[in-house]
Amino acid sequence: MVAAFLVRQHPSDIDREVQSGLDSRSFEPLLELPMEALELASSSRASFMLGVAVGLFFAMRRADWRPGVLMMIAFVGVVIQADVLKSVFARADPADWATGDVTGSSFPSGHIAQAVAVWGTFGIIVAMGLGRRGRIAVGVCVAALIAGSALSRLVLGAHWITDVVGGLGVGGVWFALVCAVALSMPSLRSQEADEHA
Repeated sequence: MVAAFLVRQHPSDIDREVQSGLDSRSFEPLLELPMEALELASSSRASFMLGVAVGLFFAMRRADWRPGVLMMIAFVGVVIQADVLKSVFARADPADWATGDVTGSSFPSGHIAQAVAVWGTFGIIVAMGLGRRGRIAVGVCVAALIAGSALSRLVLGAHWITDVVGGLGVGGVWFALVCAVALSMPSLRSQEADEHA
């Protein structure tokens, strides 16, 4: 990942430029509420609750436990990866850096990694039961949520831009693996085949 090569405990020039540009503009009064909502939606608690809700829905309504398992694989796997990388890089976020603290757990952004892996997996599960237009709509919604969440980490000053890029990379790699697992599951494959029949 490109972001990993740029990351040190000290923020890069790119990080400083982006953060300086955001700090010089008065975004927060207008965007504070939606940005905080997106921050909450991409949190570990919200991701876990979404996974549980999906699992219970499919288990109770369709007697299918596989979507819930997929959601938990997406959530647990990406959290572990992000936490391991955070401990390796030990990088301070913009707020801590400004106060002189040069260590922390900023890289990669766990919120963004979870948003990509968990919301992406949710999108795949929902899209399996839809036609082409429905799938496009789901894809656009998921992409918008991820983009909004990424923006929220920057606007709220929670992460450097390379933290966000790193989170996208970590979440994207894990999401690709979850997709491979999803497509190998008989129930999801048969559902896909029924729609094209």
